[in-house]
Amino acid sequence: MVPSVAAPPRLWGRGLAGPLAVVAVLLVVAAGIWGVQFVRAAPHDGGPAWSAVPGGHLRVGEVVDAEVDHSKMKGMGPMSEADEVPKGYRRIAVPVSVSADAGAITWRNEDFVMATPEGARVGAYRAELGDGRIPERTQVSGSVVFDVPSGATGFALAFLGSDPVEVKAAPGVLPTVKPSKPARSGGHHH
Repeated sequence: MVPSVAAPPRLWGRGLAGPLAVVAVLLVVAAGIWGVQFVRAAPHDGGPAWSAVPGGHLRVGEVVDAEVDHSKMKGMGPMSEADEVPKGYRRIAVPVSVSADAGAITWRNEDFVMATPEGARVGAYRAELGDGRIPERTQVSGSVVFDVPSGATGFALAFLGSDPVEVKAAPGVLPTVKPSKPARSGGHHH
């Protein structure tokens, strides 16, 4: 005869495991969403990765191509006119972080300005950094999207009238310039 073994006691009580797990998951998700949007900004000295801007600091990443070819996506209809890139331009995105060190910073899309060595200056098409307000002693991170001239050979970003910060381009973002062929001499070489 096999002795019977008692079942282990329920740790969560009767029927509470499901609701408690749901509440725990919701709390973690809510904290994660808030944490992505605002991060407590410790005072910093600017350092090599940060540039001073009015009321805080700015850090920029590499420019990446932000154009989306909707025609290659299954189930996607044609782009709306509002999403079309103007002829002679291309859409790029710049990852940025902005910290508000001395009071809150309020911004609009046009407060981000991209300049090129060719003399173009364009305001942001879209800034994906929250609602336009950065509370004091916090920072936000996201992307700022620009429509820049197709032939741009470099980029510098200014925020709230700050001095422009050179922005590096990820490989393949800048137009490829073919080297010119050396002039051929007409004589024979022996």
